[in-house]
Amino acid sequence: MTGGGGGPGAAKGGVSHKIQQLLNTLKRPKKNRRPIEEYFRDEDIAEARPAEDPSAPRPVGPTMQPVSGVPLESRQDWHRNLEAAIQHHSSTLGKHPCYICRKLALRSQKVAHFLLNKLGGGKQIQPGDRVALVFRNDEAATFASAFWGCLYAAIIPVAIHPPLSRD
Repeated sequence: MTGGGGGPGAAKGGVSHKIQQLLNTLKRPKKNRRPIEEYFRDEDIAEARPAEDPSAPRPVGPTMQPVSGVPLESRQDWHRNLEAAIQHHSSTLGKHPCYICRKLALRSQKVAHFLLNKLGGGKQIQPGDRVALVFRNDEAATFASAFWGCLYAAIIPVAIHPPLSRD
């Protein structure tokens, strides 16, 4: 064993050469990194409102007024919100071979518990915070669990579709 205390291949500070090389690689700036704006272009923002055409037809006649109709009957068996509907159907129809009922409710509750209690990194997610959900098209079931888990935890899910390629 050499005097560094780190075994053969250890540098002066006790850190092996390979670990030091990895640290130096991570400290370097990334090459060919495009800004995020190049991945997501919002054409709606880029387009300016077109100028009004003077030859365009003008509206004719009186302005329409809303009409009061028959009041909507409220049913007692309706659920307060979508989470309550999933909870109800997962308990009553949970034994049917359908992912949407029982498994969705259980997995969503696990995601909600994880987001509120077990997520590390120093800062905890609080109800009302926004969480980015980045899923591909072929991950619909996982996306549904994560989306409903955010709703169970009172967290705002923001669905982001990843770019198809890095180019």
